[in-house]
Amino acid sequence: MLIANDRPPRSADEPRRFDDARRRTPLFPTATRPALEPRRDPVPQSDSPDFDGWSNPG
Repeated sequence: MLIANDRPPRSADEPRRFDDARRRTPLFPTATRPALEPRRDPVPQSDSPDFDGWSNPG
């Protein structure tokens, strides 16, 4: 009985099925930027309506 993985590891000069086998997806990828970004305060606008949608008359 032959088992598919029952062979010694490939040597460096053996041909590979996939050329980019070294560029595998890492098991624990690192983020290119942090998951939480620093808080930015909103810029107040003078003519914006109040939170309930009505303009402030004065």
